[in-house]
Amino acid sequence: MSTYRIQETILEHSERSLYHALSLVVAQRALILTKVQLSAILAPTAVAGQHIAYTHLDRYTVDFVLCDRYSTRPIVVIQQDDGTGAANVCDAIERLTESCGLPLVRVPSQSAYRMDRLLRLIEPYLNDDKRGRDYATGDRCAGGKSTNAPEAKTPVVPRPATLFSAN
Repeated sequence: MSTYRIQETILEHSERSLYHALSLVVAQRALILTKVQLSAILAPTAVAGQHIAYTHLDRYTVDFVLCDRYSTRPIVVIQQDDGTGAANVCDAIERLTESCGLPLVRVPSQSAYRMDRLLRLIEPYLNDDKRGRDYATGDRCAGGKSTNAPEAKTPVVPRPATLFSAN
């Protein structure tokens, strides 16, 4: 007999509710990742002390990350606010993500979501023209400021047509 078993679900009821709402609101515009360690989406800028910095990031898990569908680069972090007093953790996560230009949106935990309200919260990040240019040039976070990588080193790959495109 195994020591482990498969979980019935990886998302709690309120998380599933938000996931399904995000799926409808985001549609084909972004990739939705759940329960992501901060060390998977942020990286230390200094080589010295990298192990300590990664250990610090490993302490935190975010509820959802919306990513560019083609590059998988993070666009926005979404934290569900369940009112359990985890505000200090959410504040720490927000300081870390925003220090390198990755926005964090807090969404109240609910059993159902109004699509129009949810869309209003995240649409500014989905329609950010600057983000598209940043993704094309490979901007990186460095010390809280965005620095452009040289264009010659970052090839621009055309996006493939989606399954649901009109063409």
